[in-house]
Amino acid sequence: MNERGKHLCLFSGIGGFTIGAEAAGWETIAFAECDPFAQKILGRHWPNKILFSDVREVARDLCEIPRCETCEDYFCDLCEAHFFECNCMTTDGIYDRFGQIDLISAGWPCQDVSRMGKGAGLAGPRSGLWDEVRRIVEQIRPAFALVENSANVLAGDRGRWFGRICGDLAGIGYDLEWRVFRSDFFGVRQKRERVFLLAYDSRRIRSKPHKRALLPTEISAAPFERCQPEPFRVRIPHGPPDGVDIGKRISSCSNAIVPSIAYNILKNLPLVNSDE
Repeated sequence: MNERGKHLCLFSGIGGFTIGAEAAGWETIAFAECDPFAQKILGRHWPNKILFSDVREVARDLCEIPRCETCEDYFCDLCEAHFFECNCMTTDGIYDRFGQIDLISAGWPCQDVSRMGKGAGLAGPRSGLWDEVRRIVEQIRPAFALVENSANVLAGDRGRWFGRICGDLAGIGYDLEWRVFRSDFFGVRQKRERVFLLAYDSRRIRSKPHKRALLPTEISAAPFERCQPEPFRVRIPHGPPDGVDIGKRISSCSNAIVPSIAYNILKNLPLVNSDE
């Protein structure tokens, strides 16, 4: 389905953003996810999509890639292979393969900014991967970027963490809107507050004062605008299926975004290059 545009999913997890995006009419063209368990889930449900195993492989700049000492070809320091034989792609390579990408989503790691973390913030090794999100958005310049993280990022370091995020996006020409949603309002049995930030290229998408904001203030708790099947749970008393890592499964589901939130945000975005 490609009614609205092409979608690049960073820090994909088990595909929560993609489920919502595809239901809203976006075509996911590639994933970036490092966790082996999540990679298996993505490979099973989206077997024909490109999967980057490291977000740093996306939209690389040839000027920053060293030369091989023996043959002078570009040598990838991430994959430890000649650049044109590894999984990395330059920005031009992404355009050549996929064309224009109009949406980037990213639920980057929250460990360093959440209340349960040690407060390292955007300088931490995990949440500091925000720099990769900003870099890729700047390189690819989608019409929209939808990012998600712990709501604690709003208040951390007296608001400086979120101020940094907003400043990074504004500095590369994006306008911003954000809302906080609680997962238990959408049928998920956990009380997690997550902030969703929608950035849009101010040169391509212009907000109009007489129209409502692009990001909805209220969204439906129903998963999608169609009937959803009830989950089949009777297998639980008989034990888990063989070969399934229950700990990984629970962790992956707990860390996933709620697809209906992404769906309700993305379905009403204006068409790119449209006055609607």
